[in-house]
Amino acid sequence: MQLLKHRYKSIWSVVLGLTGFIVNFSPIHIQVGTYDVGVLWGLIFPMVVAMAWGWKYGLIASLLGLGGLTNWFLWPENGWLNVLTSLLTCGWFVWHGFLAKIKFSKSLFKWFLPFAGEALWRAFSFFTKYTLAPILLAQEPPFWAPKAYSGPISLPLLRYILVKGSINGLVVVLCSAFLINIPHVQKLMGQSEEGDRGAQSKVLYSSLIFAFSFWFLSGLLSYFILNPELKSLWDTIIRDPYGHDSLARFLVFVATLSGGIFASDYVRQNAITQEKLRTKEEQYRTLVESTSDWFWEMDTQGNFTYSSPRVESLLGYRPEELLSMNAFDLMEKKEAVAVKPVFLAALNEAKPLRGMLNLNLHRDGHKVLLESNGDPVFDKEGSLVGYRGSDRDITDRVKAQEEARLFKMIAENAAFGLVTISQDLKIVYLNDVWASMHGYTVKELQGQSISRLHSEKELRNVERIVKTSIEERKSLSVEIEHIRKDGTPFITLSTGAPVFDEEGKLLFITSTALDITERKRLEKQLNERMKLDSIGQLAGGIAHDFNNMLGGISGASELLESMIGEDEEVRECLRMIQTSTHRAADLAKKLLIFSRDSSVGKELVNLNFLLRDVTSILKNTVDKKIDVQTVLLPDNSESVVRGDASQLQSVFMNLAINSSHAMPQGGFIRFEVKQLTLDKAYCQGSTFSLEPGEYLQIRVSDNGSGIPEDLQSRVFEPFFTTKGPGKGTGLGLSAVYGTVKQHQGEIELNSSEASGTTFTIRLPRAYGDIVEKEQLEEIHGTGNILLVDDEEVMRKTGQRMLEKLGYRVTTAVDGKEAFSRYCAQIDSDSPFDLVVLDMIMPKMNGRECYQMLKEKDPAVRAVLCSGYANPDDLKILKTLGLEHYIKKPFVIAELSRMIAEALEKT
Repeated sequence: MQLLKHRYKSIWSVVLGLTGFIVNFSPIHIQVGTYDVGVLWGLIFPMVVAMAWGWKYGLIASLLGLGGLTNWFLWPENGWLNVLTSLLTCGWFVWHGFLAKIKFSKSLFKWFLPFAGEALWRAFSFFTKYTLAPILLAQEPPFWAPKAYSGPISLPLLRYILVKGSINGLVVVLCSAFLINIPHVQKLMGQSEEGDRGAQSKVLYSSLIFAFSFWFLSGLLSYFILNPELKSLWDTIIRDPYGHDSLARFLVFVATLSGGIFASDYVRQNAITQEKLRTKEEQYRTLVESTSDWFWEMDTQGNFTYSSPRVESLLGYRPEELLSMNAFDLMEKKEAVAVKPVFLAALNEAKPLRGMLNLNLHRDGHKVLLESNGDPVFDKEGSLVGYRGSDRDITDRVKAQEEARLFKMIAENAAFGLVTISQDLKIVYLNDVWASMHGYTVKELQGQSISRLHSEKELRNVERIVKTSIEERKSLSVEIEHIRKDGTPFITLSTGAPVFDEEGKLLFITSTALDITERKRLEKQLNERMKLDSIGQLAGGIAHDFNNMLGGISGASELLESMIGEDEEVRECLRMIQTSTHRAADLAKKLLIFSRDSSVGKELVNLNFLLRDVTSILKNTVDKKIDVQTVLLPDNSESVVRGDASQLQSVFMNLAINSSHAMPQGGFIRFEVKQLTLDKAYCQGSTFSLEPGEYLQIRVSDNGSGIPEDLQSRVFEPFFTTKGPGKGTGLGLSAVYGTVKQHQGEIELNSSEASGTTFTIRLPRAYGDIVEKEQLEEIHGTGNILLVDDEEVMRKTGQRMLEKLGYRVTTAVDGKEAFSRYCAQIDSDSPFDLVVLDMIMPKMNGRECYQMLKEKDPAVRAVLCSGYANPDDLKILKTLGLEHYIKKPFVIAELSRMIAEALEKT
């Protein structure tokens, strides 16, 4: 099976054996005196086969080459002895082939073995011939040689033949050992090239040892076997009276020594060269096979002539498969069209290929981006024969670079701050937004600790958050206070997450940050506004009931005043009742101002005139150590707003009186008016309901003790005051806040205990001429009026007041009863001309009642009369057509005027 597996070795064994047989017909003859020493150099061919491939192939070469029969040149007339000689010759080849396959741990034996083996074989061969020759010669001639000589052979002739055979065998082995170490012969025989730095010594020593050994053994043989004269061992070995023996031994020694020296020098140089080549090839092979790059060689057409094993993991092809492929076969057609001109351009100029990117197809179809580098290869004549180079898979690298570029582009264009920090809180990466929100550049913060960006207390909080995020391996979203470069604090909504590698080791913490300082400010303002609105609703409810009661007291006192005579004492009591009622009504009015009731006067108010009046009053009221100052607009026509003059006057008086209380040692109060325009962006950012346009800004400032920071958020709350019991109701600033809001304006507070307090009020500017108010008088009339109120006092008082004015009055306790009474009278001879509705009633309130009345009778006329009316309800009623509204408590003159207007309007 092994012979069939390596069939080419068997064929070569036959060819070389036959070649040796033919060559042996032309032996090398050396004539020395009367002796002819011949060397059958054809025996070298089968010997080389045996040494290269082993005894099996050596046997084939010797048998088929009939190497044994060449002994006829030495002994042509002894037929049977030729059979023994042929067998011994074939065995000689087998013996050296066997020795060539023996493996020893020390390389010395690889060189010494052929010569040592030769000595052993010669001893065996001599013994065999000496013992069997007389027997074979005594036999009859064989059938193939009937004239073959049979008889005794002379000892001198036998000795000559033995010496001659030994010389022949030694020369053949020496030449074969020399040939088998020639690189070209090794390549021809398919052998691996081996080298050894001590090769020259091993060949030389083995040759010398064999020469002296042969000389000594030959002397021993002559003394004990071929010594009929019984010479001494000294004479036989050293002096030897037979000249031809001395000559033969001398020739063997000279030939062996000369061949060994020549072989040792050649093999030494060859061994050194081969060792260097082997080392370099081993290094190259190790490098090629262990590196992640794919090494290749190709001809000038792009056909692969070599490929390293790396190609299989890179593109899915085995190296041997690529030897039948072209480099452009691995690319898509459009890619090959793009790359081929680059390759041809380099080929035409025999220039190296550097960093050539090309997209290849893996065997399974997916794309692999390769970076190719190659150098031109030239033959001995300097002609370009191809390229040798390597390819590197940069698919993942390019993908990573693209992802990194995309990440960087996203990070640098993000609307939020992005930062990456190490476990010790050092900044690894940050974008411009994150740096600029802190007031620094990226370069200033790169590699710095974030400790400089937080207060000591907040830094401990940050460290706790980072630790928690790492331990729990999750992202956390928190609000964190930072410090800008200029020292000002700001708040961010930061989301951070730890990033770990495949082994679970923390790499860094990445965080996004959004500056929410302004949002937090607006949220705070909105919360304050919602809180104030809630309190306002509560105040409105209280004011409604309070005004209902005051309405009954005020109306009853007015009616009573018209009934009594000239009793001055009674009238004085009534005036006291009315004064107390007006003061109580003013207190309720302040509650209503703070509430969501937006019904304010619509007259034009000149702020220049109003502030002059306020200043005049203050100068006669506050401490003389306080200087009251005004900075008014130069043109009175430009200082006009629309609203309620008395409410606005109360605003400025309240602010000024509060300022005076903060300056017991004296100071100044300044009123400053100027014009400004508010754009859409500003109005949208305000917590008040502002419309873009022209505004008048009034600043009321002082240099008093200021308002503590922890109290500033509460100053507009109703009933909140820092004054002692009996020194204030706590409704002053709440009323100011409500009045400003009702006038579609805004108010801001800026105060510090070091610089005083400034209230800034902005009111929409108005245009037109100011008309003085006329004195109201009672207006009498006629008609049928339905009065609806759930409060009995108000029903009775209102009924008496309306009847005094000349009207017929029917009352109802709620909206449901009112609707029934109105429907019952609608088709009668005396339908109701007007309905006077309270807003807040059980079962059916004023708004619901008016809606039902409007559906029943689109021409219904009504007046809304309430201690408190929700602004939203008023808007709905206004859209339904209800235009008349009077607040409780009211005097009879106000009621008469409202009733007259409602009845006159068709």
